Amino acid sequence: MGQRTAACHTIMAGLATPAFVPEPETKSSQRALYQSMRNLTNRAAQALELTTPPTGQEASPHRRLPVGLLQQYFARLLTMEPMGQRIRLHGDFALDNPLHLGKDFMLVDFDGDVRAPVGERSIKRSALRDVATMIASIGLTAEQALRRHLERNPADRESLSPWLSLWRRTSLLTYLTAYLEEAGGAAFLPADIAATRHLLLVFVLEHSLQALLRALVERPEDIPI
Repeated sequence: MGQRTAACHTIMAGLATPAFVPEPETKSSQRALYQSMRNLTNRAAQALELTTPPTGQEASPHRRLPVGLLQQYFARLLTMEPMGQRIRLHGDFALDNPLHLGKDFMLVDFDGDVRAPVGERSIKRSALRDVATMIASIGLTAEQALRRHLERNPADRESLSPWLSLWRRTSLLTYLTAYLEEAGGAAFLPADIAATRHLLLVFVLEHSLQALLRALVERPEDIPI
């Protein structure tokens, strides 16, 4: 899957159509990303506070976002040297998009996140955004599978829970390593591995905050914070 993700990005970055031609990352694009992350963090924190009991009950500290810590992490975008390119992405890259063909995968559903306007879906972004959403999807799918199993077999909680962390860490590392090896220093990725790691975590946090906002609307009682 990591190899196929890298191959997909390589193909899209190589298309000569103007709508697909890569654009270099700039100080302005990184500042725009920082501002977007800052606004998203504030919206998520405010929405989470509104779900806590307002009268006579103290809000649990576990249901508050570490806004200062997140903002401090995102602020590094303002001092990072721009590297890599922005390209057209899959845009809604999760485990329910690839088709398993037995020995390979086929990527489908390139219409992006249908909850977003068409114009927003066509914006060029860092390829690491697709990688981040797949990483989040792999972790969430594993957690959901374990939760369903424990609902039927609660006695397995103590023995199986530690294995979830190990499986998730191994799977995510395998996926990311395969992606970076296949991309092989492509121009659309930062040349510096530290910058790659930082941007990847930024996009994982972005996906998590967006998922939190949706969950607060759809199932606020089930927020795991």
